[in-house]
Amino acid sequence: MANATLSSMASEAAIQYGRLFYIISPKDTSFAEPTQVPDYVQQAMPYMVTLIIIEALINWLGRGQRHNIADSVTSISFGLLMTMVGLFSKAACLSTYAWLHTHYRLVDLP
Repeated sequence: MANATLSSMASEAAIQYGRLFYIISPKDTSFAEPTQVPDYVQQAMPYMVTLIIIEALINWLGRGQRHNIADSVTSISFGLLMTMVGLFSKAACLSTYAWLHTHYRLVDLP
C-alpha cells in the first residue's frame, strides 16, 4: 500500500515538474478556465530558496568561504524585477488589444 502511494506521489511530482519546465506537451497542460492555471512563480519560490541555501552551504563547507549575501539579494531583486516587467508588458498588450478590438473589430460575435 505504501508503495502504491509513493508511486502515485512520484508520478504527480513528475507531472508537476513537467508542467513547471514545459517538458509535457502543451496539449496535456492546457486548462479549460484561466482560474485553473497554477501560480508557477509561487510554486518555484521554495526551489529558489532551497538553491540559495545549498549554494551557501557549498561555499561554507566546500570552499571555506562565507556566502555573499549581495549575490542572493541581487538574484531575488532581478527575479522580482522580471516578474514586474512581465506584468507591465501583459497589461500593455491587453490594453492595446482591448483598444484595437473596440475601434477596429470587423464583426461582433455572440
